[in-house]
Amino acid sequence: MKSALYIVCAVLFFLNLNTYGQVVNSASSMDDLLQVFEDNKERGLEDANTLLEGYLKPLARGLNYGLSSGWVNTAEAHKTGGFDLTFTTALVRIPKRDYYFEALNLLELEVINPPDGNLPTFFGSHITPTFQHKSTGTQFDGVSGIGLENNDFLKSLPVPMVQLRVGVIKDTDLSFRYIPSLDMSPDRLSFRMFGAGIMHNIKQHIPVLKKAPFELAAFAGYNNVSFSTDLSSTLDGTQTGEFNIQTLSLMAMASKRITLLTVYGGVGTTVSRFNLKMLGQYDLNNDPTVFELEDPIDLKVNNLGPKATAGIMLKLAVITLHSDISFPLYNTFTFGFGISIR
Repeated sequence: MKSALYIVCAVLFFLNLNTYGQVVNSASSMDDLLQVFEDNKERGLEDANTLLEGYLKPLARGLNYGLSSGWVNTAEAHKTGGFDLTFTTALVRIPKRDYYFEALNLLELEVINPPDGNLPTFFGSHITPTFQHKSTGTQFDGVSGIGLENNDFLKSLPVPMVQLRVGVIKDTDLSFRYIPSLDMSPDRLSFRMFGAGIMHNIKQHIPVLKKAPFELAAFAGYNNVSFSTDLSSTLDGTQTGEFNIQTLSLMAMASKRITLLTVYGGVGTTVSRFNLKMLGQYDLNNDPTVFELEDPIDLKVNNLGPKATAGIMLKLAVITLHSDISFPLYNTFTFGFGISIR
């Protein structure tokens, strides 16, 4: 279980180095979780996945809204061959209700601490929860959160992004986000990211709007971010961890340019699938005759939610500055700069 959480730590290392360190420290207590289930590993694994889902679901939502931001800062398409290169950071505001979760319908465990049964999520408090096995009475510690609620300066998840947007034909833009596969040794960790989007001017297809003093476009954007790491204690590569999140954004966008300033906004929806896997065979206490696990973790968290965006962009020669806010579920503040040649 601790190894599975290291995959999430790798994601956060990319996003925020301080967060990475906090979670690695708290994750060490998760080694005990599966060791109390020698009599019924199926029920034990179900409890482990229940706790892991509750702990990580807000992170999955935050990454969804962060990765789905920053695609569009105007509904005006480039001329053929025009482009912009944009550097963006999205700050996803995590609501207080997602600092904690209630672990319902646990099969083998009961929550001893905190007394109210509200366990910290990934973003929750530093207080370490305590569980007890219902049959044996064995107690062990769970995982605390990163204490986001105690950070008065920034109660948000930062998601940085680099994007290239190119004009093709018939008022259509293509957008790309790409980081080639990176293999980081000696941790045997690999990371890759790919994103693609398309925006098309739909005003040209609506006769009554052809001469309207604003731009109107439809946009679709897809992101795929993956991490994988070798969890084996040796170099045989038989134990691996995999993390993947895929997001899809569908938006109707409108904008109005007033000299150097462009006002833009849109409505739509965002969909994501978060998947965390721990693959291979694992034995606890270095004794496979006692308890062996095979592919113990396969956690899937799906998210679907509405999204509305409003923002402004300032263009000074070829330099652009933009900022916007998206809502209603996870308020996301996006700001960035770029080089634009139309």
